[in-house]
Amino acid sequence: MFIVYDLKLFSLEVLNDRIVSFDYGPDKGSKPTVLNVENIRKHNIRLSASEMMTLVRYFGLLIGDFIPRNDPVWYLYILLRQILDLITSLSLQKGCCEFLQTLIAEHHDLYLKYSNLYLKPKYHFMLHYHTLLKKFGPLVSLWSMRFEAKHRISKISANTSSNR
Repeated sequence: MFIVYDLKLFSLEVLNDRIVSFDYGPDKGSKPTVLNVENIRKHNIRLSASEMMTLVRYFGLLIGDFIPRNDPVWYLYILLRQILDLITSLSLQKGCCEFLQTLIAEHHDLYLKYSNLYLKPKYHFMLHYHTLLKKFGPLVSLWSMRFEAKHRISKISANTSSNR
């Protein structure tokens, strides 16, 4: 949330108001919840995987009007959005594997430059997406998002009973 705290282009209240009032259309079932300032400071946004994907997908529409053209941090979001679009596509053209590899490398460089954080293991896994795409086809047919929803019931019961 570099854009909120360092650049001060908009406030967290504005973002939360837009998250609440936005029409998510077919994704309304995975509408993201409002963001908490404490979680953002700890770099720990508390959303489910589907809520996070919906937030990333619609983030440009939510606050894009506040961002100046050619902003380098905004370009990091654009790269992430392009990567997400490629890996969730049902069909792809030839040459997209190399394009995906380039996008991921550029994303990682910019992430390291602007976040002042280390890359998490998930970022390393992204480096292998182009190889998996060549070998198995569209990656959306391999994902486990639907199975993650089944874990939610168990997580709620474990948290309620304080059982680990």
